[in-house]
Amino acid sequence: MDAIHEALKTELTSRTSLIEKVLELPEKEMERFAELVNQVFITFRTVEGLCPVRFISGKKGRGSAQSYTWNISTGDGRPLGALSTGQKAQLGLSLLISLNIALDHLIPHKIIALDDTTTALDMAQLPREASLLRQIAYGSNFNESFPRRQLFIVSHHEDLTHRLIDFLIPPEGRSMHILNITDWSPGKGPKIEQLKVEPALSATERTKSRFVRLLCSGLRVD
Repeated sequence: MDAIHEALKTELTSRTSLIEKVLELPEKEMERFAELVNQVFITFRTVEGLCPVRFISGKKGRGSAQSYTWNISTGDGRPLGALSTGQKAQLGLSLLISLNIALDHLIPHKIIALDDTTTALDMAQLPREASLLRQIAYGSNFNESFPRRQLFIVSHHEDLTHRLIDFLIPPEGRSMHILNITDWSPGKGPKIEQLKVEPALSATERTKSRFVRLLCSGLRVD
């Protein structure tokens, strides 16, 4: 975002922090950012009324202590505090990804790190998050200009993580690495098991023909 770029070039003091500069962004800039957030947020299965989220400007304090604020509101007017834990997690992930997109030309980078993003989600939402993460890692549909990222996903919840991994199996030509900490000892640190996940054979004509031959052989069908 150009406004943030200008703030980064400006000499900032404790009285004019970057956060305060961001809070002073004009309405139209925040509207553009909100559009991007909603493009990501809508990929989740949200209940009616949540989208589109809006950023509403405000002020707090008086006199020299007065400062700008931005509050998040749902499409039907609910404040952020009225959302469930899972909905907040989905919106938080949407904000993170959208900010990553917005700052791409200012702070070039190719990595996103996610820490326990599945904790607040139920099993029905895991495929939605997995679909979103696959778009980030392997190619995007929700935003054509969004560059791919290398994803690092950290989790302490094995059941949810294993289900998420099932949905994140890479496409042909890609691979996924799993680092599993199996033990930890003082002085030696962690013992790490490394696994490499690769896709199965692609459905080429040769593979299809081989599969048919195996079926015929097993079923003894001409």
